[in-house]
Amino acid sequence: MSKKQVQKINNIIEGATKAAKRTASSYVTVEHLLYALIDDEEVNAILHEFELDTNHLKDLLNEYLLTNRVEDDPRTPPSKTLVLERTFNRAFTQTIFAGRKSLEPRDLFVSIMSEKNTPAYTILNAFNISRDQVIGKFKEIEQGQQEVQKAEKQEELLQQFCINLNEECQSSNELIGRDAELFDVSQTLARRKKNNVMLLGEAGVGKTAIVEGLAKLITEDNVPNILKNMTVWQLNMSALLAGTRYRGDFEERVQDLIGILKDRQDIILFIDEIHTIMGAGSAGGQSPDLANLIKPVLESGSLKIIGATTWDEYRSTVEKDTAINRRFNTVEIVEPDVTTAKDIVKGNINPYELHHHVVYNPEAVNAVVELAKDHVHAKQLPDSAFDVLDRAGARQKVLEDKEHWEITKDDIKYEISKMSNIPVELLGKAKENNDYVDIEVNIGKKVFGQDEAITKLADSVYIAQSGLKELTKPIGNYLFTGPTGVGKTETCKTLAEALGMKLLRYDMSEYQERHSVSRLIGAPPGYMGYDEGGAGSGELINKLKETPNAVLLFDEVEKANPDVLNILLQIMDNGIVTGSNGQTANARNAIVIMTSNLGAADAEKRVIGFGQGYNDSAQEEAVKKHFAPEFRNRLDAVIIFKKLDKKIIKHIAKRLLTELQHQVNAVQGVGFSWSKEAIDLLAKEGFSETMGARPMKRVINEQIKRPLARRVLFNKGEKLKVVNLVTVENKLELEFE
Repeated sequence: MSKKQVQKINNIIEGATKAAKRTASSYVTVEHLLYALIDDEEVNAILHEFELDTNHLKDLLNEYLLTNRVEDDPRTPPSKTLVLERTFNRAFTQTIFAGRKSLEPRDLFVSIMSEKNTPAYTILNAFNISRDQVIGKFKEIEQGQQEVQKAEKQEELLQQFCINLNEECQSSNELIGRDAELFDVSQTLARRKKNNVMLLGEAGVGKTAIVEGLAKLITEDNVPNILKNMTVWQLNMSALLAGTRYRGDFEERVQDLIGILKDRQDIILFIDEIHTIMGAGSAGGQSPDLANLIKPVLESGSLKIIGATTWDEYRSTVEKDTAINRRFNTVEIVEPDVTTAKDIVKGNINPYELHHHVVYNPEAVNAVVELAKDHVHAKQLPDSAFDVLDRAGARQKVLEDKEHWEITKDDIKYEISKMSNIPVELLGKAKENNDYVDIEVNIGKKVFGQDEAITKLADSVYIAQSGLKELTKPIGNYLFTGPTGVGKTETCKTLAEALGMKLLRYDMSEYQERHSVSRLIGAPPGYMGYDEGGAGSGELINKLKETPNAVLLFDEVEKANPDVLNILLQIMDNGIVTGSNGQTANARNAIVIMTSNLGAADAEKRVIGFGQGYNDSAQEEAVKKHFAPEFRNRLDAVIIFKKLDKKIIKHIAKRLLTELQHQVNAVQGVGFSWSKEAIDLLAKEGFSETMGARPMKRVINEQIKRPLARRVLFNKGEKLKVVNLVTVENKLELEFE
């Protein structure tokens, strides 16, 4: 017996004893017991069921007790009669036969009704109350109590292992633009069998939001009749597993939960990340997991379950278990379009404004969806847009800038820049800034004699920044051809500097073997490193994720294995590169440049006619022979770099000496100058018909930097002020002042 029940019985006995003392009786009789029982809540309720006036009954009992009392020494406490003891024994026997562990007031009342030769029975019988009627009433009450206890226990279990979304949904987002998906979910839940839904979609598209929105619509009574008065409970997997130390604990919990769901047809169970039920609760395969435990009841229609997972997890886990898979009806949740995403953001922006104490202006709301769509590829709309809005609001909250209470488009661009590693000035369109006006000029300062190539390259950047490029392709796809040393690689470096982009250079001579493709996109299935992250995902994948706004330089692309070229096809056409393990990286904000020396040797041959020239058609033919038509068709242009002449070589020599001048002055504080004759001699010695301008850096290193370094380090205490580069006997010499 519980303490509460023991106390209850003790109070009745004490009440009977007090009644005996009050009537100056030497014995505690059945009538005293009945007098005390009338005050019990349960017994009193039964008497009222028979429309009996309990006050009148107490008056009759009191009259009898005062009239028929047995007096003895008043100092002696009243003792129990044999009839009273028999009444208690009978009550205990009834309790045991009823399968209960504790004596209750109802048992004593029924036992009194069995003592037909007592005045108590006679009084009760005068009111037309029989023992069978009393027992029937008590059974009804007991059943009601059991149902209440059962409901309370069920509610307790649900509260322990689940979350009531109907209660939590008041803070949920408004469900906008998902009418078709919501109809499909409702239709499946209304089925007789297999009424279980599997929501499939990429992370962030709003799978959980649909379920929360459904719960909110239920509370607002804005759902079909089949779903009215339903309650959506979300399974808390961690709570279900917590504390299941011994074999059988988990199975018992699951069976209890299934029992509740079968009993209560007003429950929809939501399992987020439903792929986690595969293997959940299983002890190394020795016991069934959660998936196997719920299989038998899924098909019958006795449960209503909504699951949500991503396509990747679905294919890798759920789809492989055909028994589970066929019991669910899939509803695909796709990323909303830009217009719908804007409506979703506008309809749910108020909670963010209230939380951060800011206001998002209309321009910022429109921009966040557009920019997130174009530049935040790790997440899907609308989650990516809400993430940016939250970040922008949180930044102002941390800064505590009371004057800056309005979130503008600039704030949105700042946050997207941090998330995507794309400079702020490169977000949006060129009409908003003038950073691209001088691209040709800036590149022309370092690359000489290639005006046509620079113009074509700059045009592609202008098209992209004006918003006229195809959104699914990189900014530009170019093939640079020409002899070595004419500025192909230098143009790429200068372009990256001019645009504030990072240069990602890949020497294709390192990717000549077929297996080397794994270095770019990761190891294929079945090979070491396939399931690993980091370097196992591939160099190109990892670099593009870190820096999506970059110049991709594939140097000497003709040396690459054909399998590598197939990867380039995907990049040039879709702006996406997919790794062996399914990971993707975005290249739509990148400029793809490939360099090649194909046909350079044939182009240098003497042209038919007068003098010497450069045969461009030889390079064009070489490109056509080496690269397949589908590869060439994806190129924006094949840019041919011309062979350098002596005039251009002098410009290059002057630029390199200027760079050295700045370096010497910055590091040593020494002036550096040169003569016209020195420029001419450097241009002559630093140029090769076959190597172009590449030897010039070697000449500068050997004939200028080496003696200059020795003099700087071993100057014997003499402070250098000026260094002059001159020619002496047709040789480059340094004069020190």
